[in-house]
Amino acid sequence: EQQDLAKAGWALRVRVDNNGGLITLKGAPSEHGMAVTRREIEAELPRRVASEICELQRDILSLDTEPVQQVKRDFPGVALTRLVTFHNLRRSKTINVGDVNYRVELDKTQFPDGTVDYELEVELPDAAQGDIIGDYLNKLFHALHIPVSRQPDSKLARALQHLPVMP
Repeated sequence: EQQDLAKAGWALRVRVDNNGGLITLKGAPSEHGMAVTRREIEAELPRRVASEICELQRDILSLDTEPVQQVKRDFPGVALTRLVTFHNLRRSKTINVGDVNYRVELDKTQFPDGTVDYELEVELPDAAQGDIIGDYLNKLFHALHIPVSRQPDSKLARALQHLPVMP
């Protein structure tokens, strides 16, 4: 029986940007108060290699990286298929709250059907700090009259909901 990464809550992502590429094995989400965390195993890739994978000119399983090796260990004989592509514009900033520095990332994502979504993600040194930074950001956005909603779904899950419907 063929095991399935997605059914096990895992996803393998390749990102290409101006500076290079990144391959990430992302685990299933778990919630800790306001924080949603996912296990991630990452490796940098040359931009050319990441582009070739995204353009389906290179087999992702041919890479000798920790994310791919983990997939091969956990899912022997797995065959991978690209599920979706989307475009993401990311802006990052470090903010200080309570003497702790947090990396804040604001993403503008265009999904396959043209829908645009905005997401604010905070890299937490410890999931227990999610409530502290969440409360701070909620107060900040409320004071600025910017509506905020918690998004527990991954970008992948949301992108799959925005696949164009075939006639």
